[in-house]
Amino acid sequence: MKEWVQIVQHIENNIEQTQKMALATVIKVEGSAYRRVGARMLVLEDGTWLGSISGGCLEGDMLKKSVLAMESQSYKIVTYDTREEDPFELGIGLGCNGMIVILINPFKDQIESFGNVLKKALDAPQATWIKSSWNLIQSNQSIVLEINSNLKKQVNAQLIIEDDVYQLTECILPQPRIWIIGNQFDAISLMSNCKQLGWKIYWVGNTNKMKSPFKRLCEKVFDWFDDLSILPSDYVVFMTHDLDRDIEMIEKLSTKSPFAYWGILGPKTRMDKIIKQLDDNGVSIKTDAISSPIGLDLGAEGPDEISIAILAEILSKVNNRSAQPLKNRITPIHTTE
Repeated sequence: MKEWVQIVQHIENNIEQTQKMALATVIKVEGSAYRRVGARMLVLEDGTWLGSISGGCLEGDMLKKSVLAMESQSYKIVTYDTREEDPFELGIGLGCNGMIVILINPFKDQIESFGNVLKKALDAPQATWIKSSWNLIQSNQSIVLEINSNLKKQVNAQLIIEDDVYQLTECILPQPRIWIIGNQFDAISLMSNCKQLGWKIYWVGNTNKMKSPFKRLCEKVFDWFDDLSILPSDYVVFMTHDLDRDIEMIEKLSTKSPFAYWGILGPKTRMDKIIKQLDDNGVSIKTDAISSPIGLDLGAEGPDEISIAILAEILSKVNNRSAQPLKNRITPIHTTE
């Protein structure tokens, strides 16, 4: 997600520049690979790049091939196959056992068009389909954006090859939005990690106590009494360290829930007090939808470790994963079962 956001931002901010660029897209994967279909790497003429198509083992070679594509101004299809022990095959011994196919697009106007479509997909309120089609002979590209009414039910990308036309259909989930309720110092740790992931951050608290450097990390800041436009697909984390404030905010948000994730910092006994007070106030809420104590059981200590435990729980819940060690997983890593 972060890489997509960075690529979109770079395309937006540098649209007037004359520097050439190429966009490498993973269009097919068989077997084990570090990245999946849809992973992208934006290569600039000066040799810098954003994103990745592997864990670092293929980027150097992809940089060279992207420069060649920019020079020839033609699409290139590159295949890395590490399934066979061929000593002349790039990638052997680098940790994966699979095949990855990459399409390099060196046409700046087409990359800008894709950036515009991807931005719309990331800003959409629900999942969307992006259908990209590349004609290798005519060197043209078409992109179609469609709303996916069956959110997260079908996320596997599909590649269809007909003669010299490659068509990739992929499901793009919206850029995650997290609401951090509270302005104590531990909220800053969570905010910093969310920014690192490329999430949109909405900060709620005493705006007079919010320091400007951290406000700049946020999409928007709100005071306690502002109306909060929280979506059902959003993540909500309470870090107020104030029991009465939590009760007040829960009452305020009770008509807006359920959310994709709702967590409240504090021990179980504290949550029991909140539930009792809500009952006394006549407020009905599905408490089983709230994670409190918040986060996975990692033995976390201090704000930085606790923020990791919180983010790990959010990811496990929204991705419908058990949060078990991967070595105990029976099915392939990149399936949702």
